[in-house]
Amino acid sequence: MPKILIFGNSGSGKSTLAKQLCTEYKLAHLDLDTLAWQDCTAPIRKPLTEPKALIDTLIRKNDVWMVEGCYADLLALYNWKVTR
Repeated sequence: MPKILIFGNSGSGKSTLAKQLCTEYKLAHLDLDTLAWQDCTAPIRKPLTEPKALIDTLIRKNDVWMVEGCYADLLALYNWKVTR
């Protein structure tokens, strides 16, 4: 069962690759950009507990999923095995 993490710099093609893989393998998709920031004019990061709860929910509710983003602090909350 695919569980995929795409991590990289901004503008590196993560979202494009994620959309292709999600379509091909019918994966639940979570773009960390959509949950890392508060909804306000001046960008302010949410406390890590808020996005972590959303990631936990995605993982718990889906057997196959894709998480993509560039937030090392969020990803460090998990002990994911990384392969290339």
